[in-house]
Amino acid sequence: MASLPLETLPFDDVTDFENADRGFIGALVPGVVEGAEGRTVWDNDAYAFLKADCPDTAHPSLWRQAQLASKQGLYEVTDGICQVRGLDLSNMTLVEGERGVVVIDPLISAETAAAALGLYREHRGDRPVTGLIYTHSHGDHFGGARGVLPRGTEEGVPILAPAGFLEQIEYFGDGYDVAFASHHWPTWGRENVVTFLSAQRDLYAYMHDQTLRLLNDGLTGPEIAEELQLPPALENSWHARGYYGSLSHNVKAICQRYLGWFNGNVATLWEHPPVELARRYVDSMGGADQTLAKARAYADSGDLRFAATLLNHLVFAEPGRTDAKEALAGVYDTLGHGAENGPWRNFYLTSAMELRHGENAALLDTANPEMATALTADMLIDSIAVRIDGPRAWDEDLTIDLVLTDEGSHHRLTLHNGALTHRTVTDPRTPAGLTLTLTKPQLLAVLAGRAPDSISTAGSPALLSRLFSYVTKADAAFPIVTP
Repeated sequence: MASLPLETLPFDDVTDFENADRGFIGALVPGVVEGAEGRTVWDNDAYAFLKADCPDTAHPSLWRQAQLASKQGLYEVTDGICQVRGLDLSNMTLVEGERGVVVIDPLISAETAAAALGLYREHRGDRPVTGLIYTHSHGDHFGGARGVLPRGTEEGVPILAPAGFLEQIEYFGDGYDVAFASHHWPTWGRENVVTFLSAQRDLYAYMHDQTLRLLNDGLTGPEIAEELQLPPALENSWHARGYYGSLSHNVKAICQRYLGWFNGNVATLWEHPPVELARRYVDSMGGADQTLAKARAYADSGDLRFAATLLNHLVFAEPGRTDAKEALAGVYDTLGHGAENGPWRNFYLTSAMELRHGENAALLDTANPEMATALTADMLIDSIAVRIDGPRAWDEDLTIDLVLTDEGSHHRLTLHNGALTHRTVTDPRTPAGLTLTLTKPQLLAVLAGRAPDSISTAGSPALLSRLFSYVTKADAAFPIVTP
């Protein structure tokens, strides 16, 4: 991917830092949110190391962005509008009215949302929440709803998820005073807002259209990612840098969206799986020792990308070679330390950790009862279907009906040829082997392995046990950069 020199970036422009500090009212001290039994849910103080100068192990541009994004506290955006930043993955916005406050995007967890609302009320008064708005369906924009509207307080409070809110650049015209969103600091002033939004518009349009132009010239995703360069005016804009979605990454995603995985070269049509492919590469290189030596030579010459390719093949071919794993981990360390893109840095460094210590089972679990309740019945059934052990269920044949009384819907589940399919029925012509009449909350309990006594059943209850006997539990700690 072509790129302008780092020195061309305007590091002496402190406008973003001034904007990130503007309107500061107060912070949560200490910046730690705890949950039940003292469990730490969020610790913004853990980012205090960012106050220091950028070390050699981080990209200066990413370090700058992290310094800005880690600022924590309650801020006034404009009269009657405040934001709480730095207490979760997203920001909570609060719009003050005559009777109370409307909360926009209540963060990802009830604990952080409650802490953010508490910080607001500490400085702005104990205003009741009179409305709740989700800007979109990502978990960090609605998951903490119960933190601002605990059970028993939601009666009469409208909860809105607006449609068509992406078509607004032209719509508001000269009416812009300030632009603020859920993951960064605001931009003030009509001219600055228009410049900001226009550059964002041009960024996505240029990236999409130029990718397709080169795609139509016969270039593949990796080739386009190597060639495509943003206009200098965009590449030197801080808000258009690839901190989260890099140009290289997104170009390949655009190609994937239009063409799928196959690049048209039949040599890639039916390749061996990773381990078998790796064994053949290592054999062709003259064996493991030769492969390791060549990879180290490429790394020493600065070609870390090809060194990673060779060492990856060696690790998959001979996973017991700790010297190969350590060499690859060192390459990933260097690539991670030089990455401006946050996810890429995490990918590299997490991969190095797996090579040295094995796969990591510590995962972020964003699920909660409120999210499960928001899923439709079809989604809940699909969550079971994708966990059926197909080969074990090849010879199974069963039918279960779910009659949801609170939704007035009737769903028929069929397990046949190892596939769990379902459809909505109004007048079933044949009876199911088992019919469960229940509410959606009771369905959630059934899917969680609990069977409330109040469920009405007709037919053979054993069918439910047979169905769940084929449901697997995913092992989230699977290896990625090792076989």
